[in-house]
Amino acid sequence: MSKLKHYETKEEETSAMKEKIIGCIGTGNMGYAFISGMTRANIVPAENILVSGRNVKRLETIQEEFGVKATTKNQNVATVSDILILAVKPQQYKEIILEIKDCIKKNVILISIAAGIEISSIERWCGQAMRIARAMPNTPALINEGMTAISFSALLEISIEEQQNILDIFACLGKIEVVEEKMMNLITALSGSSPAYAFMFIEAMVNMAVENGMERKQAIRFAAQSIMGAAKMCLETKETPEQLKQNVCSPGGSTIEALKVFESYHFQEIVKKAMHRCQNRAEELNITD
Repeated sequence: MSKLKHYETKEEETSAMKEKIIGCIGTGNMGYAFISGMTRANIVPAENILVSGRNVKRLETIQEEFGVKATTKNQNVATVSDILILAVKPQQYKEIILEIKDCIKKNVILISIAAGIEISSIERWCGQAMRIARAMPNTPALINEGMTAISFSALLEISIEEQQNILDIFACLGKIEVVEEKMMNLITALSGSSPAYAFMFIEAMVNMAVENGMERKQAIRFAAQSIMGAAKMCLETKETPEQLKQNVCSPGGSTIEALKVFESYHFQEIVKKAMHRCQNRAEELNITD
């Protein structure tokens, strides 16, 4: 079992970061979340953040909203960045790295957020050992409620201070756990993709309520608040999910009847099978050539 080191989100600024240039290649949901979080928390001045992407209108919107610098040229970002976030899809990683590998700064720290892509693959494409933080965030980072796992490369040293700098960046997005890299594909299934599982569950609850006469927006409020409250109970009480589940049930009551239906369809086995397929797909995404 891996030894997890837990880091709480910090509110104080990290002065050591103020002079650094942070680059972000990619302007999708996660790229946007990084830029929003870093500017909101004043990790570095907005003018010290440089972002690149293919969509000019998207870049213009981000530049206007956050005051960061923007370009369509990834190499321009790579050349000046002390910390470089690769916020693109796993299938694009090799192409992007081969494009920028000859112009990145000598002591840059690369941040990878791609499902499945191993640190060793990035180093192989770069043609040398690199200082890399491999992370698996999730989309609630968009509202500062994300859960991120982080692993650091071992071949070249990333100092404790520099590791803390990386953790401070991710603290802008929510909670953090430092884990062994071998756990990353499992974590992709456990937290990286699990917001979609929750959305599907909420969607099913809402559809049933709407079919039985409730207005959709109201049904979403009831379902989403219930799921959020249940999640907080898991985090803030000392009871296990099993105990909390039993606390809701009473013999002959309505809740236990619903759970019997879930059990009759092997609900836990369905979830496990879905997570295994997600984990396996993450493993398949690692490009070995």
